[in-house]
Amino acid sequence: MSSHHIIDRRRLLALAGGLLGGTALASRAAWAEGSSMAARQGQAAFESSHLYPGSGVKLSVSALKAMGENVLALTFDDGPDPVNDREIMRILAEYKAAATFFVIGRNAQRHMDVVAEMVAAGHEIGNHSFNHPMLTSKDVDQQAQELRQTNDLLALAGVPVRWFRPPYGDFDSLTVTVARAEGMETILWSVDSRDWKGGAPSAIAGRVTSHLTPGAVVLMHSTRHTSVQALIEIMASARASGYRFVTMSQWKEIMLRSVPPAAQTRPGQLAPMPAVAVVPTITPFTIPIKPTAALY
Repeated sequence: MSSHHIIDRRRLLALAGGLLGGTALASRAAWAEGSSMAARQGQAAFESSHLYPGSGVKLSVSALKAMGENVLALTFDDGPDPVNDREIMRILAEYKAAATFFVIGRNAQRHMDVVAEMVAAGHEIGNHSFNHPMLTSKDVDQQAQELRQTNDLLALAGVPVRWFRPPYGDFDSLTVTVARAEGMETILWSVDSRDWKGGAPSAIAGRVTSHLTPGAVVLMHSTRHTSVQALIEIMASARASGYRFVTMSQWKEIMLRSVPPAAQTRPGQLAPMPAVAVVPTITPFTIPIKPTAALY
């Protein structure tokens, strides 16, 4: 294991404490419950503590409206799925739209060709852990391993990863700090399609379109074909309402522009990581990794 992969447990715990003004470790359960509003209620207030934890970025719908930034970030979890993700990319291409795909490492290991297609099409790749566990039940080393395995796999292909989304929306201050140590920011969602519940595509689409606001981050899943069908209606409705579609890195740049720099970082929070450009296009590649019996 290289030296940059060794995580100093004391340093991480100290950072986690600083993230919540020194009270993080004593209130770890409260942080997880309070900041998983998106997971518990299907949508969340447009506030950093719920959507963009640990960033210190002030989010403001009114500021976005004043700037005319009618943006929407579409995100897809749990892939890559060789059938549904290709159909999703086809629909996105029709709208000349980019999205962010949060991939599970064990799935990406089997379908790196799909990841290559995502990046080549101008989409962004995020980390959704390697095995999709409840991270708050894991210790520091186990959490770091979940994130690192997926990052290392994607790094072999030259795929940059700047964003992490915790499985099930389950996280605490330690999770946010571990993600930071691995070079990623943590992002959840403000609108949940709840496509995992099933239902008709029109019902899934309605759960999204009825809650859209400028800056919304929409959660969908690559593993549901009904999500693919709902996406057509969601994009048509959003475009008719004047929305444009952005990746998470583009979303961040717009959020940073929408509020004065002095208002960005609050006491006890980590400063935002530097803004990054859109993920560069890469050529297809072959990864010398074979699926194992543990993979499905």
